[in-house]
Amino acid sequence: GHMNTKRKSYLFSAWIVLLLVIAGAGSSFGAPFAYIPNYVGNSVVVVDQQTNKVTTTIHVGDGPGGVAVNPTSTRVYVTNWLDDTVSVINGATQEVTSTIPVGDGPDGIVLSPSGSIVYVANEFSQTISVINAGTNTVIDTINSIQCRSLAIDPTGTRLYAGSFSTGQLRVIDTTTRTVVGGPITLPGGINNIAMNPTGTHLYVASYTSLVYVIRTAALTVTEIPVTSITYGIAVHPSGAFVYVAGGSSKLFVIDAGTNTVFASVTLEHDGGGVSFTTDSTHAFVPQWGNANVHVIDTATHAVIDTIT
Repeated sequence: GHMNTKRKSYLFSAWIVLLLVIAGAGSSFGAPFAYIPNYVGNSVVVVDQQTNKVTTTIHVGDGPGGVAVNPTSTRVYVTNWLDDTVSVINGATQEVTSTIPVGDGPDGIVLSPSGSIVYVANEFSQTISVINAGTNTVIDTINSIQCRSLAIDPTGTRLYAGSFSTGQLRVIDTTTRTVVGGPITLPGGINNIAMNPTGTHLYVASYTSLVYVIRTAALTVTEIPVTSITYGIAVHPSGAFVYVAGGSSKLFVIDAGTNTVFASVTLEHDGGGVSFTTDSTHAFVPQWGNANVHVIDTATHAVIDTIT
């Protein structure tokens, strides 16, 4: 039935993006961790950022794909695409403490800057669930938004929602929880979106050989040509450069000042997601074709380790 169809479309379409999220060093429970969803294993793999070693595996719901960590690293939120829930992990004990029902096909997930609100993109019900992080309950649903990926600006006042199927990017006022203005339509499906630290630019990985840059003040679009479709995307905490995981086993490095690709890193397989470590000296890039995660040195833009 529907679950089988959903499972097949997820497993056999290379455009699904597994999101990797890094928990901060400000945590009170030792080393900072990276949380990597294992879609087929229904689990989240926890990696110590300092040793690049797997410390534990946490069982979550069915088909985990998106991860978000709150600013204090005390809570980790995981979207379970196949069973339409969000798992809440206690960052100190690394155990699931709550499971929250959301819409159909939850994938992208972001937190408000304070971590008090969780936003979840439900691709098939075309909604965004708004979760109170204090009570782990859905307090509102934003309807009629076709989207897979989400990003939020540093002030928490604007939420950006990208659709794979329509290529539309929508801007949502988080106070009124309503859409602002018309959609920005980008050729090709939107795979993932990432905001820069100051909130001035939004970067879009797409199902074309283009990375789009949107200036948030004017909502103007700049195209950066690359050599393959792109999946995961993340902006370095300095804001100076952007990592984009593409097809053809490439990781593209974009200069945020000039909007040009100035380096590319060859991976073992296509990269699924990208995230920078808490100290911003490394990036983690999970692979599509195997169960490995590459560790990239952000000074040299080279692979320096592989987590199996």
